[in-house]
Amino acid sequence: MCAAMALLVILGVVAALIRSRVELRHVVAEDGVQELFQPWNWLACAVAAAIGCARRSVRRDVCFFLWIGVLAVLGAMRELDYHVLLNPDNIHHLGMSGDHAVRFRIDWWMDASTPVLQRVAWAAIFSGVLGCLTVPLVCARVRWKRLVLGHDAFAWTFGAGCGFVGLGWVFDDIILRLYTSAPAWGKMAEESVETVGQLLILASLVMAIRRTPHERAIATGSGPGGRRGAGPA
Repeated sequence: MCAAMALLVILGVVAALIRSRVELRHVVAEDGVQELFQPWNWLACAVAAAIGCARRSVRRDVCFFLWIGVLAVLGAMRELDYHVLLNPDNIHHLGMSGDHAVRFRIDWWMDASTPVLQRVAWAAIFSGVLGCLTVPLVCARVRWKRLVLGHDAFAWTFGAGCGFVGLGWVFDDIILRLYTSAPAWGKMAEESVETVGQLLILASLVMAIRRTPHERAIATGSGPGGRRGAGPA
Protein backbone atom coordinates (compact mmCIF):
# COMPACT_ATOMS: atom_id res chain seq x y z
CA MET A 1 0.00 0.00 0.00
CA CYS A 2 2.80 2.39 0.98
CA ALA A 3 4.75 1.55 -2.18
CA ALA A 4 1.69 2.23 -4.35
CA MET A 5 1.05 5.58 -2.68
CA ALA A 6 4.70 6.57 -2.95
CA LEU A 7 4.71 5.62 -6.63
CA LEU A 8 1.64 7.75 -7.29
CA VAL A 9 3.25 10.72 -5.54
CA ILE A 10 6.45 10.35 -7.54
CA LEU A 11 4.56 10.02 -10.82
CA GLY A 12 2.68 13.19 -9.94
CA VAL A 13 5.91 15.07 -9.22
CA VAL A 14 7.48 13.83 -12.47
CA ALA A 15 4.42 14.93 -14.40
CA ALA A 16 4.56 18.36 -12.75
CA LEU A 17 8.23 18.77 -13.53
CA ILE A 18 8.06 17.57 -17.13
CA ARG A 19 4.73 18.86 -18.38
CA SER A 20 3.08 21.16 -15.91
CA ARG A 21 -0.39 22.35 -16.76
CA VAL A 22 0.51 25.61 -15.05
CA GLU A 23 2.39 28.02 -17.32
CA LEU A 24 5.41 29.06 -15.23
CA ARG A 25 7.72 30.63 -17.78
CA HIS A 26 6.37 34.12 -17.05
CA VAL A 27 6.26 33.55 -13.30
CA VAL A 28 9.69 32.21 -12.39
CA ALA A 29 13.01 32.14 -14.18
CA GLU A 30 15.20 29.11 -13.50
CA ASP A 31 18.47 29.20 -15.36
CA GLY A 32 21.93 27.73 -15.00
CA VAL A 33 22.94 24.09 -14.88
CA GLN A 34 22.73 23.83 -11.10
CA GLU A 35 19.30 25.47 -10.80
CA LEU A 36 17.90 23.15 -13.46
CA PHE A 37 19.56 20.14 -11.86
CA GLN A 38 18.37 20.72 -8.30
CA PRO A 39 14.65 19.84 -8.71
CA TRP A 40 15.65 16.53 -10.32
CA ASN A 41 18.06 15.88 -7.48
CA TRP A 42 15.19 16.29 -5.04
CA LEU A 43 13.14 13.96 -7.21
CA ALA A 44 15.93 11.39 -6.95
CA CYS A 45 15.68 11.72 -3.16
CA ALA A 46 11.92 11.13 -3.40
CA VAL A 47 12.52 8.02 -5.51
CA ALA A 48 15.06 6.74 -2.98
CA ALA A 49 12.55 7.39 -0.19
CA ALA A 50 9.87 5.46 -2.09
CA ILE A 51 12.26 2.53 -2.58
CA GLY A 52 13.06 2.53 1.14
CA CYS A 53 9.36 2.72 1.98
CA ALA A 54 8.59 -0.23 -0.30
CA ARG A 55 11.40 -2.38 1.10
CA ARG A 56 10.38 -2.00 4.74
CA SER A 57 7.35 -3.11 6.73
CA VAL A 58 8.22 -1.76 10.19
CA ARG A 59 6.13 1.31 10.89
CA ARG A 60 8.94 3.50 12.18
CA ASP A 61 11.04 2.77 9.08
CA VAL A 62 8.11 3.50 6.77
CA CYS A 63 7.45 6.77 8.61
CA PHE A 64 11.08 7.81 8.26
CA PHE A 65 11.14 7.29 4.50
CA LEU A 66 7.70 8.92 4.20
CA TRP A 67 9.08 11.98 6.02
CA ILE A 68 12.05 12.12 3.65
CA GLY A 69 9.69 11.82 0.67
CA VAL A 70 7.62 14.78 1.87
CA LEU A 71 10.79 16.82 2.41
CA ALA A 72 12.03 15.96 -1.08
CA VAL A 73 8.77 16.89 -2.80
CA LEU A 74 8.60 20.21 -0.92
CA GLY A 75 12.26 20.82 -1.74
CA ALA A 76 11.60 20.32 -5.45
CA MET A 77 8.61 22.65 -5.32
CA ARG A 78 10.68 25.29 -3.54
CA GLU A 79 13.44 25.07 -6.14
CA LEU A 80 10.81 25.68 -8.82
CA ASP A 81 9.43 28.60 -6.79
CA TYR A 82 5.95 27.11 -6.84
CA HIS A 83 5.06 29.16 -3.75
CA VAL A 84 4.90 32.33 -5.89
CA LEU A 85 1.83 30.86 -7.57
CA LEU A 86 -0.07 31.50 -4.34
CA ASN A 87 0.52 35.25 -4.57
CA PRO A 88 -2.27 37.53 -5.86
CA ASP A 89 -0.41 38.30 -9.10
CA ASN A 90 0.06 34.64 -10.04
CA ILE A 91 -2.70 32.60 -8.46
CA HIS A 92 -4.79 32.91 -11.62
CA HIS A 93 -2.42 30.32 -13.15
CA LEU A 94 -4.10 27.87 -10.77
CA GLY A 95 -7.56 28.92 -11.92
CA MET A 96 -8.24 30.90 -8.75
CA SER A 97 -9.12 34.53 -8.17
CA GLY A 98 -6.64 37.00 -6.72
CA ASP A 99 -9.03 37.46 -3.81
CA HIS A 100 -8.27 33.88 -2.76
CA ALA A 101 -4.49 34.37 -2.68
CA VAL A 102 -2.26 34.36 0.37
CA ARG A 103 0.53 36.75 1.25
CA PHE A 104 3.58 35.55 3.15
CA ARG A 105 3.65 38.61 5.40
CA ILE A 106 2.69 39.01 9.05
CA ASP A 107 0.76 42.22 8.38
CA TRP A 108 -1.53 40.38 5.92
CA TRP A 109 -2.41 37.81 8.58
CA MET A 110 -2.96 40.47 11.24
CA ASP A 111 -4.89 42.87 9.01
CA ALA A 112 -8.57 43.04 10.03
CA SER A 113 -9.54 43.74 6.40
CA THR A 114 -8.34 40.27 5.36
CA PRO A 115 -11.36 37.92 5.36
CA VAL A 116 -11.34 35.60 8.37
CA LEU A 117 -12.45 32.59 6.33
CA GLN A 118 -9.58 33.15 3.91
CA ARG A 119 -7.04 33.25 6.73
CA VAL A 120 -8.55 30.17 8.36
CA ALA A 121 -8.49 28.24 5.08
CA TRP A 122 -4.83 29.02 4.38
CA ALA A 123 -3.89 28.37 8.00
CA ALA A 124 -5.53 24.94 7.72
CA ILE A 125 -3.62 24.19 4.50
CA PHE A 126 -0.28 25.23 6.00
CA SER A 127 -1.07 23.29 9.18
CA GLY A 128 -1.70 20.19 7.06
CA VAL A 129 1.67 20.62 5.35
CA LEU A 130 3.34 21.12 8.73
CA GLY A 131 1.63 17.96 9.97
CA CYS A 132 2.99 16.00 7.01
CA LEU A 133 6.45 17.21 8.00
CA THR A 134 6.25 16.56 11.73
CA VAL A 135 3.98 13.54 12.32
CA PRO A 136 6.01 11.01 10.26
CA LEU A 137 9.22 12.23 11.90
CA VAL A 138 7.76 11.83 15.38
CA CYS A 139 6.44 8.36 14.52
CA ALA A 140 9.82 7.36 13.07
CA ARG A 141 11.45 7.90 16.48
CA VAL A 142 14.93 8.16 15.01
CA ARG A 143 17.59 8.02 17.72
CA TRP A 144 19.62 10.87 16.32
CA LYS A 145 21.71 11.40 19.46
CA ARG A 146 22.84 7.77 19.59
CA LEU A 147 23.63 7.75 15.88
CA VAL A 148 25.62 10.98 16.02
CA LEU A 149 27.58 10.03 19.15
CA GLY A 150 28.20 6.62 17.61
CA HIS A 151 29.76 8.30 14.54
CA ASP A 152 27.24 6.62 12.25
CA ALA A 153 27.98 7.43 8.60
CA PHE A 154 24.32 7.89 7.69
CA ALA A 155 23.61 10.36 10.49
CA TRP A 156 26.66 12.50 9.81
CA THR A 157 26.14 12.49 6.04
CA PHE A 158 22.45 13.35 6.41
CA GLY A 159 23.22 16.08 8.95
CA ALA A 160 25.91 17.59 6.72
CA GLY A 161 23.50 17.53 3.77
CA CYS A 162 20.79 19.32 5.73
CA GLY A 163 23.36 21.84 6.92
CA PHE A 164 24.51 22.65 3.39
CA VAL A 165 20.92 22.93 2.12
CA GLY A 166 20.02 25.18 5.05
CA LEU A 167 23.07 27.36 4.37
CA GLY A 168 21.98 27.69 0.75
CA TRP A 169 18.55 28.86 1.87
CA VAL A 170 20.17 31.39 4.22
CA PHE A 171 22.11 32.75 1.26
CA ASP A 172 18.98 32.91 -0.89
CA ASP A 173 16.46 34.27 1.61
CA ILE A 174 18.63 36.45 3.87
CA ILE A 175 22.13 37.31 2.70
CA LEU A 176 21.47 37.95 -1.00
CA ARG A 177 18.38 39.99 -0.20
CA LEU A 178 20.64 42.55 1.47
CA TYR A 179 21.92 43.49 -1.99
CA THR A 180 19.98 45.54 -4.52
CA SER A 181 21.38 43.25 -7.21
CA ALA A 182 22.62 39.84 -6.11
CA PRO A 183 26.36 39.47 -6.84
CA ALA A 184 27.52 36.64 -9.05
CA TRP A 185 29.62 35.11 -6.28
CA GLY A 186 26.57 35.00 -4.01
CA LYS A 187 24.42 33.11 -6.50
CA MET A 188 27.28 30.72 -7.22
CA ALA A 189 27.83 30.09 -3.50
CA GLU A 190 24.11 29.56 -2.91
CA GLU A 191 23.64 27.10 -5.75
CA SER A 192 26.88 25.25 -4.99
CA VAL A 193 26.19 24.62 -1.31
CA GLU A 194 22.58 23.60 -2.03
CA THR A 195 23.72 21.14 -4.70
CA VAL A 196 26.33 19.63 -2.39
CA GLY A 197 23.72 19.34 0.35
CA GLN A 198 21.23 17.60 -1.91
CA LEU A 199 23.85 15.11 -3.08
CA LEU A 200 24.84 14.35 0.52
CA ILE A 201 21.19 13.76 1.46
CA LEU A 202 20.81 11.44 -1.52
CA ALA A 203 23.96 9.54 -0.47
CA SER A 204 22.62 9.21 3.07
CA LEU A 205 19.35 7.79 1.75
CA VAL A 206 21.26 5.10 -0.13
CA MET A 207 22.88 4.21 3.20
CA ALA A 208 19.50 4.20 4.93
CA ILE A 209 18.04 1.84 2.33
CA ARG A 210 20.83 -0.63 3.08
CA ARG A 211 20.36 -0.28 6.84
CA THR A 212 17.60 1.84 8.34
CA PRO A 213 18.30 4.40 11.08
CA HIS A 214 16.59 2.10 13.60
CA GLU A 215 18.83 -0.81 12.69
CA ARG A 216 21.85 1.45 12.87
CA ALA A 217 20.85 2.73 16.31
CA ILE A 218 20.54 -0.83 17.60
CA ALA A 219 23.94 -1.73 16.15
CA THR A 220 25.52 1.41 17.59
CA GLY A 221 24.13 0.78 21.05
CA SER A 222 25.17 -2.87 21.34
CA GLY A 223 28.47 -4.59 21.85
CA PRO A 224 31.56 -3.61 23.89
CA GLY A 225 31.83 0.10 24.65
CA GLY A 226 28.33 0.72 23.31
CA ARG A 227 29.24 -0.12 19.74
CA ARG A 228 29.15 -3.26 17.65
CA GLY A 229 31.39 -4.24 14.79
CA ALA A 230 31.63 -1.74 11.99
CA GLY A 231 29.40 -3.46 9.40
CA PRO A 232 28.33 -1.87 6.14
CA ALA A 233 27.70 1.84 5.94
